[in-house]
Amino acid sequence: MDKYLYFNADADDAVTLPLSALKSMSHSGSNEVVFEFLTDSVNGNVAITITTAANKEKEFMDDISTRIAKSRDPFIEIANDEDERYASSNVGTSGSVVAAIGRDVGPRRKVEDVTGQTNVLTAAQSGTIFTVNVASNAATTLTLPAISATNIGTYYEFFVGTENTGGIDILTASTDDTTGDVFVGALGIGINAAWGAGTAQDGGVFYLVPGADDNQINLTGAEVNGAGEVGSYVRCVAVKHDGSGHSQWQVTGWIGTDDPNGDGTAIFVDRDA
Repeated sequence: MDKYLYFNADADDAVTLPLSALKSMSHSGSNEVVFEFLTDSVNGNVAITITTAANKEKEFMDDISTRIAKSRDPFIEIANDEDERYASSNVGTSGSVVAAIGRDVGPRRKVEDVTGQTNVLTAAQSGTIFTVNVASNAATTLTLPAISATNIGTYYEFFVGTENTGGIDILTASTDDTTGDVFVGALGIGINAAWGAGTAQDGGVFYLVPGADDNQINLTGAEVNGAGEVGSYVRCVAVKHDGSGHSQWQVTGWIGTDDPNGDGTAIFVDRDA
């Protein structure tokens, strides 16, 4: 028998949802936990934001998990602001715990703001959109996980939110020319200058394919023959695992440059060449 979770924001704003539709409880804001439910195409998705006591997000989620696991009653009251009843004591001000009940919100993607220089991505972060905003033009690396038979289809998206003349480097996990992961696919490149100003691009746009052993994407708005202006976008998808040869990240995207006469040779790099 399925269990049902009840949330009440006020007398005219309440919802009961099946436990089987609960996708996640997540902590993405200060003193907040979001319940995300995947419901049917008619009712749409539902996201419910709960205000917790200060720095008690984990304790709140632990309380709720325990309550659900131990409850013999299929109807479980998680948060009821109207009657001020809650399944956890680790909540915010009584009467205003249910911050929002969002209906028909549709599928959503996780977004992370990258401000650190060294970033090693994990398979658990697959599907995340990373907006890169590293200050002071500090060289920044984003290292993809090693491709294995179990993480094919893992993918990440990157946006340049702040131009970085120190370079934003998207790296594969290995540089081995025989068995290391490499990039395949292509990037479109546009020139942030007068159309037709460059000679090599013939009109201001061109299409760049990585070399056979390329394992680094260098995004920078400063380097000659490079690209990486604000708004540049790159998507990497693990598409092939090869235990004895190159495993492959398929790369697509659109990146901008201020170099109208460049040839793009600084964008894809073989790190051990």
